[in-house]
Amino acid sequence: MDKTAKLWHINLKTMELANAGILSGHKRGVWCARFSKNLQLVATCSGDCTIKIFSLLDKSCIKTLEGHQFAVLSILFIENSSKLISVDGGGILRLWNVKKGICECVEEGHNEKIWSLRELPNDINLQQKSEDIEEETDDFNKLSDSYWITGAADGLLTIWRDNTKIMKALTQKEATKKITDQQTLSNLLQQNHLFEALLYTLDLDLPFQCLKILQRLSSDIVATSENDQLQKLINIIKRLSKIQLSALLGYSTQWNTNSRTYSVAQLVLNCVLRAIPPEDLIELPNIENIVQRFLPYSLRHQERIKISEKVPLI
Repeated sequence: MDKTAKLWHINLKTMELANAGILSGHKRGVWCARFSKNLQLVATCSGDCTIKIFSLLDKSCIKTLEGHQFAVLSILFIENSSKLISVDGGGILRLWNVKKGICECVEEGHNEKIWSLRELPNDINLQQKSEDIEEETDDFNKLSDSYWITGAADGLLTIWRDNTKIMKALTQKEATKKITDQQTLSNLLQQNHLFEALLYTLDLDLPFQCLKILQRLSSDIVATSENDQLQKLINIIKRLSKIQLSALLGYSTQWNTNSRTYSVAQLVLNCVLRAIPPEDLIELPNIENIVQRFLPYSLRHQERIKISEKVPLI
């Protein structure tokens, strides 16, 4: 191999070939070349583990994509040539952003060299449920109609699905839900529905808002001779999912480090210990870290209170 790719003009009448230029720059032999369907670009891949993108206008190399550890054996433009897929001799598949020149995804596709990479027809019937979004598969399947197939030395043919549109739709949906939830939280705070608002701060990961709500509840609990508010808070904590409970305890460990907010952290800890059985607390994934962070500062606060109680009033 002479480490170059050659362009040819084809006379469709006489079926004769004429040299149209040479694409050079690779340090080892070129394994594959692909033309963009809608841009004046051609991409080449080589045994030097790189991919080069050339302009068809002046045959210059405008971008080199690096990251493969093995010879790059095949490439394919997708997503209107905004993305490029490459496969190598180590069985690795990479997805590239052509404009930015960066690798966006790496997948281990095969156990041996991937010799071939091809796009499948858009009308092929390969729709199937996605485990991640199973409950909304029918809607999201309509968004994706792009598949490709790889063949490797391990004797396997693997069909890949382009989920770019699905992921964009999911991201948009999550963003819309977040805006809606934030508006709901704002409405609940205006209506003084603090317990319901507390749940939204945990779901939206808003520790400062959560602290403000608990400070208001703490003031109400101290000011009220009855324990209705305290019992309501305990009941709310009983309803928390493991994720919400972990978030609340995580916030509290941080509040416990500050003398201005430690009382709220101790209130949370008190309610959690009343609401959640020990065997359920042990099941929390980060409970050991929570205990380790709570204990030293709680002991400091206890010692400070004892000292203040011993100081005589003047």
